[in-house]
Amino acid sequence: MLTSYVNLPQCHAGEADSESWRRPQMGPVALNLVETWDVIRARRNVRAYEDREIAPGDLDRILEAGWRSPSASNRQHWDFVLVTDPGQLLELSTVWTAAGHLAKARAAIVLVLPEPEDERHRTIDHYDLGQATMAMMLAGADLGIGSGHSAVGNQEACRRILGIPPDHLCAYMLALGYPEGRPLQPIAKPNGAHSTKWCTGVTGRRPRQSCRTVFTPAGPGAPGLIVPGR
Repeated sequence: MLTSYVNLPQCHAGEADSESWRRPQMGPVALNLVETWDVIRARRNVRAYEDREIAPGDLDRILEAGWRSPSASNRQHWDFVLVTDPGQLLELSTVWTAAGHLAKARAAIVLVLPEPEDERHRTIDHYDLGQATMAMMLAGADLGIGSGHSAVGNQEACRRILGIPPDHLCAYMLALGYPEGRPLQPIAKPNGAHSTKWCTGVTGRRPRQSCRTVFTPAGPGAPGLIVPGR
């Protein structure tokens, strides 16, 4: 059975946090509110987790962030399946070669899509899941909860583990847990000792300048030119 989170509470009160990058308490309720830019800088992929439960209200907030994310024409062609059973998490860690971190996660969200009408809508729906994934990652970082995404290779196994109908696709998985050893903090320069090459061969972040391009038409009827930023 798929679970679509469409009637979630508007917000959840959190515990006061002493970390300096979080805002002070506001009003009579202690809210885990942080500056947006600090959350963006603090979020990183986390694949090692503390043996510490995640409060149901915090999981609801992360799911609500996905529910609130934008989608093309407001299609919302998604289901977010929350998994907290350790046995299922262990099984899900085997459905992709780089999903081993799910075995030690405290929870995971599996993003599920119905089979698309055509290739155009397949592309649209996957883009929308990317937006939902990032929204949930940032909501988790706001609460000090780390996240690590993963693809799904063995569709048959994933459907069996979660009881997903055969006309649906297990698109991606998002593992959740409190980071082991290094709590989330804003990263001033994401090129330090904790940066890794992994499969891309790139250490740390590309220079910001290398990500800037300008599309310049070469003339009437001529193809455009991509000019590297300087």
